[in-house]
Amino acid sequence: MIENVIITEYYNKNNKLQAYRISPITGYKLHTKTRDEDVIDEFGNPTGEIKLGFTNTFVQVHKDYDFDKNELEIYSIQKGDGE
Repeated sequence: MIENVIITEYYNKNNKLQAYRISPITGYKLHTKTRDEDVIDEFGNPTGEIKLGFTNTFVQVHKDYDFDKNELEIYSIQKGDGE
């Protein structure tokens, strides 16, 4: 699974699992590649670099998300100074 996170299961009114909410623990932030951005040069062209995207809140994935493959590249890292 994913280290330094809290995973909460969400069920519908019929008590069937629908999704997982993944939140970083205190002092950590969460990466998901859906928040990554292409770095653009001064002419508006992509440089080929990626600025990694993080959140301090949570991401939600479908109940069938494959945590072993982790295609969304969800992971947590410790926050830096001032974050």
